[in-house]
Amino acid sequence: MPSPSLSRPQSRLLSPCSGLRRWRPWRLWLWLAWPVACSLGACSGLGAAQAQWSRAEAALRQADQPAVQADAPIELGLAREKLQRAHQALGVQDAAMAQRLAEQAELDAQVAEAHAQRVRLRREENTARALTLNLQGAGRSAGAQP
Repeated sequence: MPSPSLSRPQSRLLSPCSGLRRWRPWRLWLWLAWPVACSLGACSGLGAAQAQWSRAEAALRQADQPAVQADAPIELGLAREKLQRAHQALGVQDAAMAQRLAEQAELDAQVAEAHAQRVRLRREENTARALTLNLQGAGRSAGAQP
């Protein structure tokens, strides 16, 4: 029991256990959980970037065909370059950059496929048009002769 001459705030200051009454266990957990949460966040970011890199690599493998190489070499080259840069960003633990570059590489591979398909369709259309003109010309010349 504190001495009657001391007021209540002074007795709190003199008590050796006064700080323990204010100690809250959740503060310790907060300080311990913070680094764990940050490291898990970094791991999940790298995991998402690696998953995106895998999708981009699959899209590039699908687009890497002789027809696409012939008809859309620039787009395919851009996809390869961005995928390589994404791999380098993964190596230095830059998850955001790796994911962004992998997304761009995947889209570039899809653009390369679409461009090559467009070139093939245009080529087939020109061939069909030329055949149609040849047949129409042959029909006219056959109709002109008795």
